[in-house]
Amino acid sequence: MKKLMITASLLCGLLSVGYSQDAREKQNKTPKERAQRTTDAMEKKLNLTADQKSKVYEINLDRAKKMNDLRTADKADRTRRMDKQKKLMDDGDQKLNKILNADQQKSYQESKIQMKERAKKHYEGQKRKDL
Repeated sequence: MKKLMITASLLCGLLSVGYSQDAREKQNKTPKERAQRTTDAMEKKLNLTADQKSKVYEINLDRAKKMNDLRTADKADRTRRMDKQKKLMDDGDQKLNKILNADQQKSYQESKIQMKERAKKHYEGQKRKDL
């Protein structure tokens, strides 16, 4: 029984180390990688045409580069950085809406709402974990 408990503890420890490495890898992506990942997800969810995909990629790449610049340059003033990031997201959304048709726009807005809900749940879970 003692060996079983030790083995289970070791397994849990190894799994948690692997999970934290995955989380760090997601954070260390280049703007091009983030833009490609976002564009691929949008292509699947919104059924983008090839022309739309290339235009959406350019918008996502521009947004990812600017967000990356903000993250590195503006670490001291979080509020100002968040305001700039929100403006970038809004500007990108306006550009995307010019490319997407009505059904795609609706689906995109629904996806954004779902992402906000997931982020809120994640944030609440992090707050509980910190307590």
